[in-house]
Order: sequence, then C-alpha cells, then structure tokens
Amino acid sequence: MRTDWNTHSPKLLWKHPVGAGWGSFCIVGDRVFTQEQRGDVEVVVCYDGQTGDQLWVYEDEVRFEETLGGVGPRATPTFDQGFLYTVGGTGVLHCFEAATGIEVWTHDLLEEQDFKNLQWGMSGSPLIWEDLVIVNQGLVMDTSELNHRSIIAFDKRTGKQAWTSGSRKPSYSSPQLAELQGVPQILVFHAKGLESFAPADGQSLWFFPWTNQAGVNAAQPIVIDDSSIFIGSGYGVGSARLSIKKSGDDWQVTEVWTSNSPKLKFNSAVKRDGL
Repeated sequence: MRTDWNTHSPKLLWKHPVGAGWGSFCIVGDRVFTQEQRGDVEVVVCYDGQTGDQLWVYEDEVRFEETLGGVGPRATPTFDQGFLYTVGGTGVLHCFEAATGIEVWTHDLLEEQDFKNLQWGMSGSPLIWEDLVIVNQGLVMDTSELNHRSIIAFDKRTGKQAWTSGSRKPSYSSPQLAELQGVPQILVFHAKGLESFAPADGQSLWFFPWTNQAGVNAAQPIVIDDSSIFIGSGYGVGSARLSIKKSGDDWQVTEVWTSNSPKLKFNSAVKRDGL
C-alpha cells in the first residue's frame, strides 16, 4: 500500500453520505454493508461497492443517543454464508438475507430478557461459530454483582436460543473466537475482566480479572500465539500480556507483564512481529 498520498493521492471513484454511527463496514465482494442512524430510524444498509448506490435498506424505528458517545448504532455487521447479522445500539439483533435485505429472524436482546442497555449502547458485533451466532447481553435490572448474563447464543438460521452463559457485567468489546492450547474458545472482555467460554455450550473455561474505575473494557484482546494474549483498557489501567496454559481440564492464566501504557480506552491494538 502506498503511503505517499499527499504526492500520489488515490483517485476518488465515488462518495455517498451516510448517517451517524460508530461501527465499521462489512465488505463482501462488491457489497458494502453497514449500520446508520437516519433521524429517528436506525437502518441496516447495503451499498454497491463499485458505484456507491444503495441496493437495499432495512429500517428500525429506534434511536440510541448518549451525551458523550453521540447518536447511532455502534456495532459492525457480520456476514456468513449469504446471511448478514447485526446488533443495533438499542440491542436489536437481526438476521437478513444479504442479497436482498429480507429479514429472516430477529430478537430484542434487552426487551426479551428484561435487561437494560449499557451506558454507551450495545456495541459488540455478532460472532459466528459453526451453526451459532453469539452476542453480548445487556444489564440486568437487579444490580446484584453476580446476577448478570455475559453472552447468549442462537441458532444462526432459525434464531432459536441455544445457550446463555456468564454471570459478570457485560461491556463494549465484541465476542471473539480464538484457539488457545489447541482448544477453540470464545473470548469475552467484559466489565470485570477477560473470560473464556466453550463455543458449543457456553461453559466458562477460565477467567482473568481486569477492571478499572469505570468498569469499561472496550478494546479487543489480541491473541499473540497459542498461549499468549494481550489486553488493555483505559481509565488509568494500561495493558498486560497474559500466559495461558492448560493441564488436563484445568487452565492457568497468569500475568507475564503489565504496563501503564498503552492505554486502550476503546481503540484496539494491532499485533506486529509478535506484539
């Protein structure tokens, strides 16, 4: 990729105004999928990557707005085998036919479970593992510390609930698939730390406490290798490298080092040359 854009700037092919939002784009071939806020309507939209033309749009009459974070959806759409999965700022989970925008199924993650929204909105993007779509959950109305539900899994084709797991307060990082010590697992960086779950049934495999004064973990964990993970957060905490070891059915998670920097308040790090 050229870096001398001031001298040799790329040719602008097209541009298209988009509504407010904090997620990114999911690009599949010539299709560009994203989520936007258009007034009082939150939309999932598909653009033609060659022309910028809008190909289809789906509207939800919902709007999330917060003073510091602003308005709009936070998560990025997830594509899998011809279907698109989205989570809106108010916690509405959708499955669409990616080619047409036809809704296949939907769940209101907050209303159905009698949960409330996170302070800065539902931000985790959907994760696909085999026949499941896995997403973060909201906050319980009861504020008891161990009465939360961290993640929930649905059959990705039917929308039927498969399992729910975790008892710690959710946060803003997306569920993430990893393989550590030869074992596939879902990493969830929730408000109380980094927790690993078995993707088939949601069983908690291990937990490493990592929190801050705001109770916010938003950056994605970085898997360095089969036995190492890098995590970081803001609010004065910094970052750490963790060692992950498995002996029989037992997991040992320990700090290799910690540092006051970098502080990953919401931007994720990038791995290069081992770290």
